[in-house]
Amino acid sequence: MKSKGHSVAAIIQRLNEEADIARRYLDLCELEVLELRFSDDFILKLLYEIINKHTSQRVKLPEGIFDMTTTIHGIYEE
Repeated sequence: MKSKGHSVAAIIQRLNEEADIARRYLDLCELEVLELRFSDDFILKLLYEIINKHTSQRVKLPEGIFDMTTTIHGIYEE
């Protein structure tokens, strides 16, 4: 799997293309792919668990962390 460039945007684009291909193949097999409502929250939790393998088993992310990251990135709920 090669991307068109070495930038983060090119890698993200390539990963999204691969995800679309996988969804199409699964659709041909009549399997449903569930879409996460808040995929950013899932990614944040996953990164925390990867980076802090031992700590994440004992200490979970606080619930307010998702609201904090939303505020930091300038996304506000209406």
